[in-house]
Amino acid sequence: MADDKEQIEMSITADQNNQGEQVERFVKLLTANQHRIYTYILSMMPNSSDADDIMQETTTIMWRKFSDYQAGTDFVAWGNAIAYYTTMNYRRKKKNVLHLSDEAIEALSFHTPKTTERMEHQMDRLSDCVKNLEIQDQRIVYMRYNQEMDVKTIAERLDMQLRRVYRHITRIHSLLLRCISRSEGIL
Repeated sequence: MADDKEQIEMSITADQNNQGEQVERFVKLLTANQHRIYTYILSMMPNSSDADDIMQETTTIMWRKFSDYQAGTDFVAWGNAIAYYTTMNYRRKKKNVLHLSDEAIEALSFHTPKTTERMEHQMDRLSDCVKNLEIQDQRIVYMRYNQEMDVKTIAERLDMQLRRVYRHITRIHSLLLRCISRSEGIL
């Protein structure tokens, strides 16, 4: 009788460890790829409130079906497939929402992953190009685009004439465009 109890306790402990590993694996995959899945949802349902609801439902379904996910396959493609059907169900339930036709949604769902991948690649190139700028130019880029400062505020902070900041930004845009074009093999 004691041996049976011990085996049951060992089995329960093994199941709990396995479930903990499963949760950890899911959370790591979701954390690394949630932005891409959410972007996909936004391409089909541009209202961010609706997209948030769909993302929450998609995540719930992904967790429920995680045992069906094949390790080593494309997690984003798997998540996007679930997001697609979740979005379509959401659209059917919310008839009062203005939205695209099912055909348009299907076309977008086909092209969005490719576009997202291309944009991520270009953002990586842009990041590399910004690192190659002079420190003052990097500072202006950071203030303008990361901190979302207007040009007048940048001029005040750097004690520069407004006209000069505009020229700097125009020159920086040109440098970054050339850098990205070179890295893409366009020039």
